[in-house]
Amino acid sequence: MLPMLRTLALWLAASVVVATLPASAVEIKVLSSNNMKATVTALSREFERSTGNKLAMSFDSARAMNHRITVGADADVVIVQRTILEELLKPGKIDGHTITDVARSSLAVFVQVGAPKPDVSSAEAFKGSLLNARSISYPNPGAGALSGIAFSSILEKLGVAEQMKAKTKRAGDTEGMVRLVALGIAQIGVSQLSETRGRGIELAGRLPDELGGSIPISAAVTVGAREPEAAKTFIRFLSSPEALKAIGANRLEPPAN
Repeated sequence: MLPMLRTLALWLAASVVVATLPASAVEIKVLSSNNMKATVTALSREFERSTGNKLAMSFDSARAMNHRITVGADADVVIVQRTILEELLKPGKIDGHTITDVARSSLAVFVQVGAPKPDVSSAEAFKGSLLNARSISYPNPGAGALSGIAFSSILEKLGVAEQMKAKTKRAGDTEGMVRLVALGIAQIGVSQLSETRGRGIELAGRLPDELGGSIPISAAVTVGAREPEAAKTFIRFLSSPEALKAIGANRLEPPAN
């Protein structure tokens, strides 16, 4: 008798669990750039709790994401810098009607703890700081690092790209830049504020607005999405008050109006 009662109790408990799950619960595959990793991960639990849907999350560099989507990666939602989405729009990989700005990621300057901080108060002041620096480091644009691609453009804009080549200590990614600055091998490091963490370095300041160091991050539904409606729900959630709090907490900024 006891085994039968135990079996019945287990069956009833399982029935209650199944009954509480939304009938339409689906899995949404999200492919996001690394600068949104902490934010998306922090928001996933609340989104799953409130909708019943599940997020299958994958993170990569911006350029690697471009390649993955181009060759047919299985994803419902893509979150990356807006210019990458615009590139993916041309071959018809992204639903252009769903592109939504969700955040901005600022490029920032870092130095070894206790070291003198360069002047980043204006474009001209920062240009002088670069020319006076003995060495700099930033993530490798050739490896698809968004920070490196953006900062390379800024060096061109400042007219110092050639002068900086001999001073640049190569870093494969943001973590590599952090190590070089913390060890004093590079005097100045540049990467996205949202990605840069580590011992031995400190923030000197964000790049001046006039240099365009704020990178728009957007989300969109892929043309081949298996769950397009659920994907749109998640993108709307990225503009919610909860999302804006997570964006700020992870050193990102709200999208421009």
